[in-house]
Amino acid sequence: MLRTAPAAKSADAIDARERAEEQQAVAEIGAFQATFKIPGRVSLDASEGAKSLRIASSVIVPDLVIRSAPVLDPTAFLEASFRQAEDAPLLPGRVAIYRDGVFVGRGKIASAGKDEMVRLGFGADDKVEIERSVVKRNEGSAGLIVTTSKTDERSFKTSIRNGHDFPIRIAIEDQLPVSENEEILVEMLPQTTPPTATNLRDKRGVLQWTFDAKPGELKEINLGWRIRWPKDKGVVMTPAG
Repeated sequence: MLRTAPAAKSADAIDARERAEEQQAVAEIGAFQATFKIPGRVSLDASEGAKSLRIASSVIVPDLVIRSAPVLDPTAFLEASFRQAEDAPLLPGRVAIYRDGVFVGRGKIASAGKDEMVRLGFGADDKVEIERSVVKRNEGSAGLIVTTSKTDERSFKTSIRNGHDFPIRIAIEDQLPVSENEEILVEMLPQTTPPTATNLRDKRGVLQWTFDAKPGELKEINLGWRIRWPKDKGVVMTPAG
């Protein structure tokens, strides 16, 4: 006599195990705090060490951009950003970074409330080549007949090549000198490529150019500035603090 019921029951049990999912916390959002309650019980054996519990999970489609400040370092860095849309705050702590399924390192994430922007670095992108070079540097005097002032004029060119086989968003940062004295005049030269943003992140003199680079495309950014000051005065350039 054949009995098929136990086999069916066993198959149902296997399906149930396959469908089992890790339980997540239930967030209780109050006016001044958020409480996370994880259902069920967890056993911790002696000397077992730390155990991780899932609080929540979500699938996010971030905005990707290549960022670089070649005046300091010509390396291109991949950054992912997204807007925190959950009612519960995003908790701070260490994060594991994976790119194309490959572990690339660990980082830190700050606490983020609802509608705040979150940015995470995903390491250097070797397929985006960036080079910044000095085109012109001229120190001299100005005045039609009598020398009345001194000048320092400089021009730079930044070349960016997208080595990927797909388009990518790129943001390049550079800087313009900022005068702390009304007798020292700083002007941007007309050959400068118009920047997308000025005084970036409320930092005076910081410029940014943002653009989409096609596969294999080469882009160039020109920056030129001139400083003028009285001939009997001296100028010392110092990095911004």
